[in-house]
Amino acid sequence: MKAVAIMDKVDGFNAAGGPLFTEITSALYGRADGIKAINYIYMVLGGRDVKTDDIAKVYDRLLDIVKTGNVGEVYNYIGVRE
Repeated sequence: MKAVAIMDKVDGFNAAGGPLFTEITSALYGRADGIKAINYIYMVLGGRDVKTDDIAKVYDRLLDIVKTGNVGEVYNYIGVRE
């Protein structure tokens, strides 16, 4: 495993990511050398669902991270209307 996307259903009150993301990355600290981790907060507010296209974008991003080694933005949102 070279890259992992951790998906949270809720946003965190800190600037380090969602609650699941911070717990997993804390547990992996010092044990998972070289694994890149990114966080996705998926919003299901207002009855919106996460669609298969959204999940495909997450996998495409992971493949890009594995190829380039560049994580870029760690903290991301899915399903937010702009």
